[in-house]
Amino acid sequence: MVSLSIDKNKILLLWGPFLIITGSILFDLLNGFIQLVLNNDFSVGVLYRGVILMLLLPYILKKRTLFFYAFIFILFFFLISNYVWLLSQPFYNSFFEIKMLSRSLYLYVITSFFIYCHKTLEIKKLLQFVVWFGVLGGSAIIFSFFTGIGLDTYGDYSFGVKSFFPAQNDTSLALLLSLVITIYIFLKKRKVLHFIYALIITAGCFFLGTRAGMGGSIMVWVSVVFGLLLFKFRDVSFTKFTKAVVFLSFLIVLFIGASFALRILVENQYLLNKFTVEALVGGHARGWLAEAGQRIISESNFMEFLFGHGKFAHSLKINYLGEMNYNELSQAEVDHLDYIGSY
Repeated sequence: MVSLSIDKNKILLLWGPFLIITGSILFDLLNGFIQLVLNNDFSVGVLYRGVILMLLLPYILKKRTLFFYAFIFILFFFLISNYVWLLSQPFYNSFFEIKMLSRSLYLYVITSFFIYCHKTLEIKKLLQFVVWFGVLGGSAIIFSFFTGIGLDTYGDYSFGVKSFFPAQNDTSLALLLSLVITIYIFLKKRKVLHFIYALIITAGCFFLGTRAGMGGSIMVWVSVVFGLLLFKFRDVSFTKFTKAVVFLSFLIVLFIGASFALRILVENQYLLNKFTVEALVGGHARGWLAEAGQRIISESNFMEFLFGHGKFAHSLKINYLGEMNYNELSQAEVDHLDYIGSY
């Protein structure tokens, strides 16, 4: 009788990066489909990340490193903070607080996982997973744009669709990162397939209709075009003819993309307002959120400044100060304001 021994550690090291990077976007799409099309509140995305969190947690607890002690401190401080919020804040929701903490811990845990096993990971595979992430995300947005299946980015009053992704700005930044890596791989390998991948991701950024997606993708292509013209890449070599062909191809993509963006901006006043000098210099299309976040911090007492207000109370107070009546909780959407105000 043959006995099969399975090394769970090797399996996790082999499949972990794929599940974290590429698998997450598949489950985000599935999660959006279930909630938006099937009208079911069950969150597959939360369950998926919860499983990954439990699988990767041993990498933090295995050794008494700085990550281990920091993890213990975060949990200890979180417990104390929840007790303070329960006694001092008029609004408190323990389930919401745990849910928001798990999101921060997820990033912390996967970061520690990559640091722990960085010697066994292949950079080429990691980069390819990021490319697949962008292609899947871009393809989903393109599909929703032409079929009408999925969510509009800003509702009926502006251009853009975000498919089944709930957070358009997060999606924009993730696609931009994937676009940069995809273009880099194309320049290094010069395979037409990677150029097509870059076009798919770029189209996804444009059809998403966000300032970060459209403006960011144009800036990426501008940087690459001028980079090819002015600099020599250390690990990318071209003949003069090949460099001329690549440069011309990128220039055509940039021209088409810029022309498309200009036409969209002219036809959509709401989107055009997000690209005004005032909006760009202000750094936020909805400045009242940041102003509310700053006011909450400035009016905090010593205990609130030390322990924060809690995510739930912080979100409600932002809406109250902005005199808004949203069904969804709001954030200042400025990272340091949200973290100081909440924690």
